[in-house]
Amino acid sequence: MSEQRIIALLGRRDEPTDAVDEYCRYLGGALRDRGFTTELVRVQWSERGWPAALRELQERAREWRDKWVLVQYTALAWSARGFPLRFLRVVEELNKGGAQVGIVYHDVEPYGGDRIIDAVRRQGQLRVMRRALKRAKVAIFTIPLNVISWLGNSPSTATFIPVGANLPTETSARANSGTREQTPLRVAVFGITEGDTGRNECAQIVDAVGFAAVESGHHASSG
Repeated sequence: MSEQRIIALLGRRDEPTDAVDEYCRYLGGALRDRGFTTELVRVQWSERGWPAALRELQERAREWRDKWVLVQYTALAWSARGFPLRFLRVVEELNKGGAQVGIVYHDVEPYGGDRIIDAVRRQGQLRVMRRALKRAKVAIFTIPLNVISWLGNSPSTATFIPVGANLPTETSARANSGTREQTPLRVAVFGITEGDTGRNECAQIVDAVGFAAVESGHHASSG
């Protein structure tokens, strides 16, 4: 059986490291075992300008008819200053080309800040995220849907897939096996969100660290 093709569409590369690029490569590796091949493609608006980048996207989109295109959203991937309004044009061109569009929201909340420009940017980001959600076949969020401030009654197209799902299989299997190994517990923080969601995440992290500290103390006293 031939492999099914999935396109992971990214915007501007983040420097010095690009966590979204890494996410897509890990995802591609996991999907390969399930009969899918993943191709990473960038919309090079930062290097070539938006008009040229959109013309190239229009041509590529015709090749992607009926294929799944997973568009990776962060505000700064699609705008130099976090005003990602042209992201909607990217989604529109993919839909016009007949692609099956999925959006992976790596930024799930608008940016914070008390300045006027921060408020304007926040409204712009919310507008983009809401309108893009309506134009996608599926929307993937990396945090639970019920803690996303702007989502409200989440549509049937929205789904929660945690970044933790990309942990190595051995680690995941051990966590789900119901067995306890006499090894130190570890707490790793991938990243947090701004605003009210960030405060909720911080509370969860504090709880997790506290639990790990208590458990580590139990192991030390019984050892």
